[in-house]
Amino acid sequence: MAGCLPMLIQLPIVLALYRVIMSPLRYICGLAKDSISVIEKVIDKIDVEAGVFETMEAAEKAMSTEIKLIQRLHESDVFEKCLAEVPELADVALPNFNIGPFDFSLIASENGFIWWLWAIPVLVFLGQWLSTKLMRKFTYQPPESADMQNGTSMKIMNVMFPLMSGGIAFTMPAAVGVYWFVRGLISVGEKFIISKAMPIPVISEEEFKAAEREYGAK
Repeated sequence: MAGCLPMLIQLPIVLALYRVIMSPLRYICGLAKDSISVIEKVIDKIDVEAGVFETMEAAEKAMSTEIKLIQRLHESDVFEKCLAEVPELADVALPNFNIGPFDFSLIASENGFIWWLWAIPVLVFLGQWLSTKLMRKFTYQPPESADMQNGTSMKIMNVMFPLMSGGIAFTMPAAVGVYWFVRGLISVGEKFIISKAMPIPVISEEEFKAAEREYGAK
């Protein structure tokens, strides 16, 4: 109830948020799916004519995400050509994924070694690992006499889940990794405040044994 149930409640929200992040032209700008397909074809044609890609198939593969399409639409000549085919673009406020010199639409696995881009998956891993450690500190843990096998499995999961998160962040736009990292920090802060407001009672080993004798169960 305390572990998996809250995660199951959050899952539909996380999945919906993922769709919004990965499809901003559709869910943030409100463009129809057909309009987005037209924009993609126009940009593919521009790149093929410029000699960036030899075939439309190669260009289409390179422009496979809406986040990449938005980055190209910020180029005035590209925007004008797309606007001629999709007039509703005139009423759209395009998101901007740049903060100063950093482009958070980039994906670490697709752009070679860029130090700040590779640092984000590392921060996601460290943040998840640290938050797991702190979460265990701020929540009730069974006594040391608990099943050792379960304890070993928990230790493995405490490393595997952060590794998985870092791996996913490595293959996703940097903005997703930043969101994940900040969300982890907020969760730790929330747990810290709750632990101070409602501290966990400290129960000695003698009190545990007395309870076992009283109720006839472990």
